[in-house]
Amino acid sequence: PTEEPTTPSPTEEPTTPSPTEEPITPSPTEEPTTPSPTEEPITPSPTEEPATPSPTEEPTTPSPTEEPATPSPTEEPELVCPVGTMLVLVDPHEGIRMDQAPTQIVRSLTLDAPATGGGFVIVSGVGHPERGCPGSGDPSCDQDQPNESFNIVVDGVALPTIPDHGNHQWQTFYVPYDLDAGTHEVVFQHSMEPGSAGSVSIKAAYCVP
Repeated sequence: PTEEPTTPSPTEEPTTPSPTEEPITPSPTEEPTTPSPTEEPITPSPTEEPATPSPTEEPTTPSPTEEPATPSPTEEPELVCPVGTMLVLVDPHEGIRMDQAPTQIVRSLTLDAPATGGGFVIVSGVGHPERGCPGSGDPSCDQDQPNESFNIVVDGVALPTIPDHGNHQWQTFYVPYDLDAGTHEVVFQHSMEPGSAGSVSIKAAYCVP
């Protein structure tokens, strides 16, 4: 009886995987993550907007105290062109008078190109501000000299007369006058009205725009 074929015992049957051996599926926590609301693109807050200047950053304008000072009538002014380049004709000042020479000042002016919109800047000194009058005590300070006027003559053409503008003071005038290219003769000529010596001091330049 011991030689009969043996049959497997129940314990030798093929094993089947236990429930714990089933394929593992990812848990919900292993699903692809999506960004949380805190991971959304950040937009600048209102405080990050470009700053605009405050009213205190507006361009400042000069106060009245910053305006150019006005010289006194007895202070000799500089020649200054309102526009363009200055070609000096008379500086420092020279004097002319009615009763004796010199009665005029003659200058030559050469331009390489036409000067449309140009003109003469003139500084006229009547009386004797160059001697410190009226307060210096110079004998000439007591003189009353009318008719301290003169003409500007360019190439024989008379421009407006520079008038007598008071006593013992300087004043600046501007006379617009276009000039062609070339050489020009400019004469500052006493008006020769009688009545006194009529001495007047002159500085002059031509302004090329």
